[in-house]
Amino acid sequence: MTQQRWPVVLGSAIAVLASAHPAYEALLEPSPMAERTIMAMIMPPSPNPLKPKGSRGDEVYAIAPSDIEGLNVIWRDGPLLIWEGAIARVEVTDAETEELLWSQSVSPEDRWVAYGGAPLQPGHSYEWMLCDGSNAVAHLVSFQVLAAEKRDRITSALAEQAAALQSEKASPEEMALARAICFAEQGLWSDVLMEAFSVQEPSADLVKLLLALLPKN
Repeated sequence: MTQQRWPVVLGSAIAVLASAHPAYEALLEPSPMAERTIMAMIMPPSPNPLKPKGSRGDEVYAIAPSDIEGLNVIWRDGPLLIWEGAIARVEVTDAETEELLWSQSVSPEDRWVAYGGAPLQPGHSYEWMLCDGSNAVAHLVSFQVLAAEKRDRITSALAEQAAALQSEKASPEEMALARAICFAEQGLWSDVLMEAFSVQEPSADLVKLLLALLPKN
C-alpha cells in the first residue's frame, strides 16, 4: 500500500460518516488545524482506478473492506460494506468458486450496507462488487477473513474484554472504543472503521479517539 492511498480512503470514510453523524461534521469544516486532519489530505489521486457515474461524474470505490493492504483483511464474518459513489447494487462472491453469496439493491444516496448473507469463513477470500443500474461492475474488491487461529484469539480477547467492561458498567462508546483499539493493535483497519459506524450518536471525544487510532499517511 502506498502512503498516498490512506488519506483518500480515510478522508472518504469521514465524509460518509459525517453524512449520518453530526459529530463528524466538524472534521469537514476548514480550520487552522485542517492540515492536521485526515480530511486535509483528501485531495491526492484516488486509491484505485475509478469509473465516472452518471451525469454528476461521481466516482465509485470501496472504502472498507478495500483491496488496499491493511484494509483487505477483516475479523468480522458479517462485515459492513462502505463505499463512495452512487451505485445500484452490491454483491459478494466466493473468490475461488465465483459463487454469488449475497446481493442487495441500494439507493444512489446509500454509502454503506451490512452484509446479510451466510457468515463468511475464516481464512477464505471473497470479492464484493459495486454495480451500476445496468448491473455492470463499477468497482471490484478482493478481501479475506482472518485465518481461524488468529481470528479465534481475537474473538476470545474481545469476549473477555466485553465481560470486564460490562462488569464496570461501561458505556456503548467505551466498549466500541475498546474494540477499535483491539483491532488497531492487530492492524485490522477495516474493522476499526466499522466500529466508527457502530455507534449511532458518537460524541466528539469518541470521534477524536477513533481517528487517533488510524494511520495518517
